Amino acid sequence: MVPTANYLPLLAAYWQSYKDVGHAPENSVFLEGADSSGEGDFLAESREGSIYAGSRNAYRFASDPGAGTWRFAVGGGDPLICGSVLDDQTQTPVSGLLNQNSDEVNFGVPLPPGEYFRISTSAVHEVCAYYALDRTNISNSGLSVAGNDVYVSAKTGRRAAQDLVDLETDFGVLASELTQYSQQYNTCVTSKGVSCLKSLAQDSAEEFASFDNDITSQQFPSRYGAEVSALDKTSRELNELYESVAKGNETSGDYSSIQASVKEFKSEYHQLVKDLS
Repeated sequence: MVPTANYLPLLAAYWQSYKDVGHAPENSVFLEGADSSGEGDFLAESREGSIYAGSRNAYRFASDPGAGTWRFAVGGGDPLICGSVLDDQTQTPVSGLLNQNSDEVNFGVPLPPGEYFRISTSAVHEVCAYYALDRTNISNSGLSVAGNDVYVSAKTGRRAAQDLVDLETDFGVLASELTQYSQQYNTCVTSKGVSCLKSLAQDSAEEFASFDNDITSQQFPSRYGAEVSALDKTSRELNELYESVAKGNETSGDYSSIQASVKEFKSEYHQLVKDLS
């Protein structure tokens, strides 16, 4: 017989297993049913580490002894224990920041609008677990779950400083420019549209110059000086490369250099945002 004090901690571990590996733990004491394995199958639809809409998800279940428990008797006097199981979800961006829009639709109320490094949602399962005894076949006995009512108790997040939000906006503009440049480069070259190529390159050069100016003007914590300096350096290099293309100098060779520098630039940018978070 499982001690009644372990009912809810075991249930928390049971549901966590569905998040972690997609199924119940080996040799689980819980019987299959709508509020045990049924809830587990639902939880397994979004697994630990899964990615959705640009965010990576982490889940943690734990019993909440501080909320108190209530004990009742069912059937032939077998105990039924009711209490709370905490269900915490943390979302972190795969890259950049998470955006809560002005209507608070992206991540739901009451999270204020803004840009976030991470967003956490705390939910509570008000639930009961009881020992279901099969007197005709004791091997079919085990714990069952009932009364699983779920509500969100809190939604919080770590907001990004405005300087970083502005930087993220600038990076978004840059990403758009780079995509446009890449898509139109071959068309410009094959059609001998040199003026087209020069125009695209000049636009990108100006965007990198603006981005570099923002990098050097913002007051990032000194401990990130190396990351900021590296990004500053690569931004200036890309500005010069695009300027070279815009002037018609070594167009093909510069494009190869641009591809390598852009890859480095993106890596340095995402590293800085990750460090700041």
